[in-house]
Amino acid sequence: MKSTFLSISIALSLLVLTSCKDGATTVKIDYKYASQPELITCKIEDQALIKEALYAFESDIREAYNKTNKNPERTFQGFVTRLLNKTFKANEVATKHSLKIAKALQQSKHYKNNLFEINGVFANCIFDNIKDNNLKTSLNALRKANSLRPNVVLPTFRNYSRNFTIDKNLTALLAFEYYYNQVMLLNEADVKTANKVDFNKVPSKQQVSKPVKTGHEGHNH
Repeated sequence: MKSTFLSISIALSLLVLTSCKDGATTVKIDYKYASQPELITCKIEDQALIKEALYAFESDIREAYNKTNKNPERTFQGFVTRLLNKTFKANEVATKHSLKIAKALQQSKHYKNNLFEINGVFANCIFDNIKDNNLKTSLNALRKANSLRPNVVLPTFRNYSRNFTIDKNLTALLAFEYYYNQVMLLNEADVKTANKVDFNKVPSKQQVSKPVKTGHEGHNH
């Protein structure tokens, strides 16, 4: 009898552990963009979360760098430029909504140790579906050579900033490799939702502050 009870207990424990690993994240998210069109064609686990993350990412950086949205290209230029000159501060761009998304992504299979799984199923789909063949060839060659370093990739992204408005696979790579990996390091108290910095205005010298060091300026897979 004891042996049977022990076997059942072990089986239930294994079931719970498996469910925690393979099931949905424990972060509760209000899906604001559920009715919006799909941005990418990847059929993957956590598809609703991925879609929400992409829309939230674009909303965050548009609010920060291109409020009027007169030139969509400027939105991505602003983000990439700040990544390049290391002045991007996630706590001044992220919202509480995108922070929740980041925490959910942190629990997903698409991240490991706060780093995007660049050779995972989702990343494979992104890289395989990049529309510009030259850019796709270059990025895949860098990935194969384990050389997707920010100082190599980001200057290329700045030159191809127009592509982000027409190819959401590139937007996904930018969001999951360079944005959410930094947002997930924040706490809710870090997110300055009440007093956002307007990056469309040139700050005075007194307003300029040093960037927050997160200890995560990108990674080399």
